[in-house]
Amino acid sequence: MMYLSAEEIEAHSDLVQLIYDMERDIREGRLARMKTPLRSLARSIDGDRLFLAMPCLSEDYALYTAKLGTVANSSRVLGKSAVSTLVVAFNATTGEPIAVLEGHAVTHLKCAAIAALVTKRCTRPTVDRLGVIGAGALARAQILGISKVRKLSKITIFSREQNNIIQLLSWLKPRVGGGTEFQAARQIGDAVKEHDMVCTATTSGRDLLMEEWLEPEVHINCMGVRTQSEAEVNHNILRSAQLLVEDIETALQEGGDVHQHATPLDQIFSIRPGFLESSMSVFSSSGHGSLDLITVAHILSRFSSMKNETSPHNVNRAT
Repeated sequence: MMYLSAEEIEAHSDLVQLIYDMERDIREGRLARMKTPLRSLARSIDGDRLFLAMPCLSEDYALYTAKLGTVANSSRVLGKSAVSTLVVAFNATTGEPIAVLEGHAVTHLKCAAIAALVTKRCTRPTVDRLGVIGAGALARAQILGISKVRKLSKITIFSREQNNIIQLLSWLKPRVGGGTEFQAARQIGDAVKEHDMVCTATTSGRDLLMEEWLEPEVHINCMGVRTQSEAEVNHNILRSAQLLVEDIETALQEGGDVHQHATPLDQIFSIRPGFLESSMSVFSSSGHGSLDLITVAHILSRFSSMKNETSPHNVNRAT
C-alpha cells in the first residue's frame, strides 16, 4: 500500500481531465449508482474536537474510499491547522488496501473540479466576471476550477485579511492566464455587485450576501459554512434560486429543510438546456464522498499510468 503526499497528488492530476471525468460519471449514471452513506460524526466530551468519516463504494470503479478527518480547535493555539484529513482507498473486488492519500489535496482538487462543472452548467459561455468571498484554500480551488471553463475578464476578492488576498493573487496570476483584471474588494458588496458568478468560502456563520446585490442570472457556489442554523447564503436566496446540492439526504441533514426541493448533482443534466443559465442558481455544497471517490480514481489512474511510462521496462522498450 502506498502513501501519496499533497505534492504527489498535484503532480499526478489533471484538473481539466477530472472535470471531464465528473461530467461523464454524472451523465452515464456512475454517480447515481455509487453507495454513499451519510457521513459519521463523533465529538469529544469537551466539544473541542470533531471526528468524521465519509465512505463511498463504486462497483463501476471497483473502488471503496473513506475520507477520515478531525477538527481540533486547540491545534490553532499551537500554530497548527485545525483540520486534518486522509483518504483511504481499497480495491472493492479483492478488499485489499491500495493507497492512503493526503486529504486536503484530494478535497481541493475535487472542489475545483465540481465548482467548474456546476458553474459551466449554470452560466452562459460568455459570462466573465467572478466575485469571491474568502481567500483561503477553497477560494483558490474554486477560482482555479472556474478559470478552466470560463474566460475570466475580472476576478474580485474580498477577505477580512488583506494579507490573504495578496498571497492568493500572487498564486493566481501566473495560473489563471493573461487578460484577467484582479481586484481586492474593500467591502463584501464590491465582490458581488455586477458579477456574473460568486463564490463563498469562509468560516462565517452569518449571511454574507444581500439580495439586492445579486444579478438576476447570477450563479453562486457556496462552499463555506452551512448548517441548519448558520449559512453563508441566507435562506431567502436559497428559496428563490434554482438550488443544487451534491445529495438531497446529506443537504437536509446538514443544511436543513430549505434544501428539500433542490436538484441533486446526478440529475443536473436532466434539466432543460438553457433553464439554469437564465435563472439565479446556487450550488449549496457540503462535500460528498462520491466526488472524493471520482477524484481518487482519477489520481490513482494517472499515477499508475505515469509510473508505467517511466519504468525501466517501458523506457527500454521505447528506445
